[in-house]
Amino acid sequence: MAEDGTEETALTWQVPEGGYGLPGSPKERLLAVGCLGMAAEDIAGYVIRTTGGEKLLDLPAAPGSS
Repeated sequence: MAEDGTEETALTWQVPEGGYGLPGSPKERLLAVGCLGMAAEDIAGYVIRTTGGEKLLDLPAAPGSS
C-alpha cells in the first residue's frame, strides 16, 4: 500500500491440499517472489487479502526500509 492509500498486487499464491512443509505434503516449502511498480520510498505497508478481498493482515513498512 502506498502512502496515498493506493494498492498494487505484488504477489498471488495458492496452497495445495496437504499444505507445505508438513509430513506428506507435496512440497517441502513455499518459495514466493513478488514485484511492484512502486518506488520503495512510497511503500507505507503491506496488506494480505483473501481471494475474496477480505483483509487478513496489515503490516506497516519497517522504518528506514525504503
